[in-house]
This record gives sequence, C-alpha cells and structure tokens, in this order.
Amino acid sequence: MLALPLAAALVFSACTKQKTETIPQQVHSNAAAISVEQAHTNHWRYFSSGDNGSVELKNADAVSEIPAAAFKPWTEAVRVADLALNRGDAIFLINKCGLYPLTGLQSGAQLPVGHALFSQATAGDLYTIDGQFFIRVYQNSIFLSDDAENPHFLLRADSNLKAYTPAADVRNLHLPKEAQCKSLEQGGGQWYASFKADNGTDISFFYVKCNTFASFTHEDAYKHIEQLSAEEFRAACEPQHYSRMPDMLKALAGTIENDMDLYLKTFTGASAHGIVFLKPARNEADGNGEEKVPVNAYAVQYTQSDGKQSAALLLPDGALSVNMNGSGIRNTHLPSLPENFSYTAFSISDTSITAAWEETVFYEVGRAGIFTAELSELGL
Repeated sequence: MLALPLAAALVFSACTKQKTETIPQQVHSNAAAISVEQAHTNHWRYFSSGDNGSVELKNADAVSEIPAAAFKPWTEAVRVADLALNRGDAIFLINKCGLYPLTGLQSGAQLPVGHALFSQATAGDLYTIDGQFFIRVYQNSIFLSDDAENPHFLLRADSNLKAYTPAADVRNLHLPKEAQCKSLEQGGGQWYASFKADNGTDISFFYVKCNTFASFTHEDAYKHIEQLSAEEFRAACEPQHYSRMPDMLKALAGTIENDMDLYLKTFTGASAHGIVFLKPARNEADGNGEEKVPVNAYAVQYTQSDGKQSAALLLPDGALSVNMNGSGIRNTHLPSLPENFSYTAFSISDTSITAAWEETVFYEVGRAGIFTAELSELGL
C-alpha cells in the first residue's frame, strides 16, 4: 500500500477546487527511491528563461545542479500547466509558451511564445475536442497593466501545434469584457464555465453551462448558454468518486492510503484531456480538528505497442504505481526531489516515462522542468 501521511499541493482547477495555493509537499510511500542519476546523465531538463523572454530547455546531470530561479506567481511562471493525449501520444502545455509534444522537449530546444496572449495571460487547461486542441487562457488582475485587456478565453491550436488563434470571446456570452474564465469543465454531458470580472472597482462572478464545447466558440454563444447560481455550478462540477474510474486506474488508486483528500486527474483514450476524480481522505481532519490540504496526482491508462492496456499513477513525491498488461501492480519511485519540489503531470510508454516537476513555495514557482528515464532504470 502507498501511504500519504503528510502532504499539500496545488489543487486541480476543477469547478469545486480552484488552484489557489502551493505548499511544500511531503508525500510518502513504501516504494524505495531509485538513484537513476548516479549511473546516467541528462535525465533532468529545466526551463531557462532569458532576459528577453526567451525560453530554452537545458540539461542538468542532477536536480541539485539546476541553478536557482527567481520565484514568480505560479500563474506567471514557465512550467508544465497541463497535458493531453493525442492518439496516445502526450502533448504538454507549457505556461507562457504553448503546446509541445515529447519530441519538442529535447535538450537545447527553444520554446518560443506561440501567441501574444501567452505573454499576457496564464495557460490554464488543455482540451481535445474533435481532434483539435484548445487552451483556456485567463489573466490575473493583480499582474495586469492597464492596457492588457483580453476578452478571449480560448485559443485554438493548428494541426502542427505552431500557430494559435482566439476561439472564444466573453463578449459573445454577453459578459463584461474584463471577465476572465477561471474554470471550464465537462460533467454529465454538459460543459460548465465560471468567470470572474474585476473592473477595478467591483468584482463579479458568473456561472454558465451549455450542451457542447463548440457553443462557446460561436458568435451567438449567448443564445446557447444557461446562467447558473454558484451553488448549482458547484454541485454540477463536483468531482466523481474514484470508484467510477476505469478499472485499471481504480485498482491503482485503491492502493493509496490517503489521510487527505486526493484529486486524481486521469487520462485515457476516451478522456484525452483528463477527468478529475476524488478519493476522499480516510479521516477528514487531523487530531486538532483542522482541515488537511488536499493533494493532486496524475493517472494515465495507455495502450502499449502490442495493443494491450496498461495504467500508471504518479504521486507528487515520485511514488509510481504501474499495472502493465493487467499482470499485477508494481511499485517503484522516481528519484527523490529536494524540499519544496514535486512531480506533476507525466507521460509513460512501454519503455520510458517523462514527468514534469516544479519547485513551489506557497503561491510561487521557482525552478521547473521535466525528468525522463527508461522504465528499466526504475526496476520495471
């Protein structure tokens, strides 16, 4: 069994749990840490930002050798914000840059800003709709200049993931032009969105639902939405219980002994942009009656080259559980990270794993990048 006695993390931007804070994570498991970096180099890559806003992915022999980076609010930092599956292949959303497949995240890769909005806004979530990629973008009024107004809340990527065009405008929903999309989630066959409008004097919130994702992209989008109360919105977007996860993923989640709420963002062929499930804490409060901060983890069900299904679940401390070909669950561990570091989104194949990592202190992110290794190096 994998244990989670102490932990805290960013909470997924589901309707009921916004990403609100980052706290040092201490997630423990029974799996022993693997010293991959002792025998091999270039497992570690980190985002290096230049003074002109350029971003390069650089190599490091060990995470301890990655140079310190200035801490920025997580909404403004270059980091892996989300991922999605494209015919089984992972596409990573890099905040302030854009979309990159694994082949685009090699050492020395230059990560240009894909659209002007990436510089001005935060890349929130990634969606795969009818074979196309859409990115939710929003701005935080705290970090905006007076002339940085942005009414767009979705960007559409072209087939090469090189060009991006605005795809949805809050004005087409008849919302204030300063309204920013704080969440956009699917549930029960409907799409739900929340917006926050800050005009400098007053702050307003709006909650809407519609039948299809495409409705948000129409010029007459206001005709296709229904206004909701905050209570209706939260009830509709409540994450599903983990018992409703696909069987292979549910079996992995069942091995975790969590004393805090665990939010599992899961990816399968049927949910390529991820669905969040909740595994409630065994005990809702600690001995002092204080509520414990929830933890995020990622889980992926994928098809191997022989066509068989496998599944994997990665905890923030690097504890990795894998169910290959339904042959039973095996536990291992990615290399241990320094204090205040954690693993986030990941991609796995028959032979290798790529996991995003970041250094977080409360609302801010310092160093960030990706770790790659062959599964054989992890004892799998």
